[in-house]
Amino acid sequence: MMVSIGHSINLWILLPLSVSAYNTVTYTGFWTGSTISYTTNIVVLDGGVTDGVIVDEFLPYSTANEVITWTGDSTSYTTEYDPIDGTATVVEYVPYPKLYVTDTCTGDTTSYTTEYDPIDGTATVVEYVPYPKLYVTDTWTGDTTSYTTEYDPIDGTATVVEYVPYPKLYVTDTWTGDTTSYTTEYDPIDGTATVVEYVPYPKLYVTDTCTGDTTSYTTEYDPIDGTATVVEYVPYPKLYVTDTWTGDTTSYTTEYDPIDGTATVVEYVPYPKLYVTDTWTGDTTSYTTEYDPIDGTATVVEYVPYPKLYVTDTWTGDTTSYTTEYDPIDGTATVVEYVPYPKLYVTDTWTGDTTSYTTEYDPIDGTATVVEYVPYPKLYVTDTWTGDTTSYTTEYDPIDGTATVVEYVPYSSDDDRTSYSTSTTDIDVTNVGIKKRKVGSDTQTSFPDPSGKSFVAYEAKANALLIPSTFIIEVSLVISAFFLVATCF
Repeated sequence: MMVSIGHSINLWILLPLSVSAYNTVTYTGFWTGSTISYTTNIVVLDGGVTDGVIVDEFLPYSTANEVITWTGDSTSYTTEYDPIDGTATVVEYVPYPKLYVTDTCTGDTTSYTTEYDPIDGTATVVEYVPYPKLYVTDTWTGDTTSYTTEYDPIDGTATVVEYVPYPKLYVTDTWTGDTTSYTTEYDPIDGTATVVEYVPYPKLYVTDTCTGDTTSYTTEYDPIDGTATVVEYVPYPKLYVTDTWTGDTTSYTTEYDPIDGTATVVEYVPYPKLYVTDTWTGDTTSYTTEYDPIDGTATVVEYVPYPKLYVTDTWTGDTTSYTTEYDPIDGTATVVEYVPYPKLYVTDTWTGDTTSYTTEYDPIDGTATVVEYVPYPKLYVTDTWTGDTTSYTTEYDPIDGTATVVEYVPYSSDDDRTSYSTSTTDIDVTNVGIKKRKVGSDTQTSFPDPSGKSFVAYEAKANALLIPSTFIIEVSLVISAFFLVATCF
């Protein structure tokens, strides 16, 4: 099969159709000719033996026509071949139909442009003609005549402005520069340009001394008399002297005397150094320098740390601490390591309401006793008194380790009436036992509560005891048990 690309290139594409019994293979393709064409190729093996025949059959393309508009000015043709389906499409390119319009432009000559619309298939040819021109004249700051054009799209005119230079007036003035200079000042009111020529001031030359090392110049202008004084500053004549100082390198300074017009250059050289060694309390070696302006020497003292001795001692703190004691006589430093006392812990009761701690140190055996003071376990009793308000007092018993809290309530109108009360404070009194105490002519009896809470009953003057019945049974059992144990012994 042959494929044509453009107008001059043909490609042959051969497709096998069948294989005969005589090893004949036929390939069919397409070509740009108008008739069927054949070519035959005989396949010969080595030794001259015919192996088969290859027949190439070329069929003409079937033709189709298509019309397309384009931007050219004349009709053009091109053929597009499709080797797959064997068709050749002849495309006819016809020019767009044209519409003509006119517009103005800023140029000086007529120009044309074409705008294509692929939607309605038309081409609009625009003729651009120059704006009609109006001519005016104006002044400007330039030195030559210049032109510019201003376009007005509303009235469709172009105004050509001719800018001519301002007429010039020339004046002269002085200035601080060294060369003649010019500047121009424009006056748009009267339409003139004043050219000012600045010429240098006439110069007077004088000489003076200065502290610098080189000759320098400065100019002082006097606008009153129109002169410029050029001052030449020449360095002071120098005298050289030498002195010592505390620095490590040689240094120079200059002292100026405007009276005699001289400059004294002082060269400061370092003091000659002497080196000595001493001990000090620091941990590293340190240096200091002591200057003696009388003999002109500098003594460099090297301070080295004291040699250290280490000892250990006890103290009352909770952490290990260190201190150093210096002995300037033998030149040693004793480092004392203070370690805490070993602690013993004991417990004791006290009259406070919270647990407290204190530490007692024994420097003889080197121990610290930490005493934990816990509050006394409390028993609560009630009594009457002559006051008007309730009052409290606490009585401590160091023998059995208890604290009795007495609540004093005011007398009632019937002071022979027996009363009792209970306390539900969570205090363990199971090991306290029965207590009796005399308060005036009254007897107070305190019984332990089996539940671990105190229970106090009171006997009034009439010796009548009013307590709950359940508690009486419990007290009876306790008393019976007491006599049973006594009998056994």
